[in-house]
Amino acid sequence: MACYYVPRRSMLGFDSSDSSSEYEDTDEESSSEESDGLGEATYLTSKHSVGTSFQIGQTTVNIVAGDIVHQPVDVIVNSANPNLDLTQGRASSSLLAAAGSRIQRECQQNYPRGLRPGEIAVTSGGNLRCTAIYHGVLTRYSSQRDEKICVQT
Repeated sequence: MACYYVPRRSMLGFDSSDSSSEYEDTDEESSSEESDGLGEATYLTSKHSVGTSFQIGQTTVNIVAGDIVHQPVDVIVNSANPNLDLTQGRASSSLLAAAGSRIQRECQQNYPRGLRPGEIAVTSGGNLRCTAIYHGVLTRYSSQRDEKICVQT
């Protein structure tokens, strides 16, 4: 499985058929830790630049620049707002334009109350080649809170 991080769109895509990547593994290591019993959490840092590849278990993570809608992936991961209004935000609206209004209807029908931070909504890929899109809601960044967490660890 390969995972593509696309900085321009703030989305991730997963390709489960990857066994030979166009990117070579690098010696750089990702920082990781266990999180909530859900498995390994890996955080991309400034040392992970475009062209970097690294392994997380059976998954190869490739950092590439480009338009996520044209990547050969199985799943696209999108950062959405709590109301799942895909017309809001650059990444969501670009994804909506490419995938079509079907994914917005799926969000409204299957998640009428929206999402809380940490939850995900799963929709089809719409007009895209991917089989699914995972829309997640992130917590709001707080430099003071996050600095405290870093100091504590």
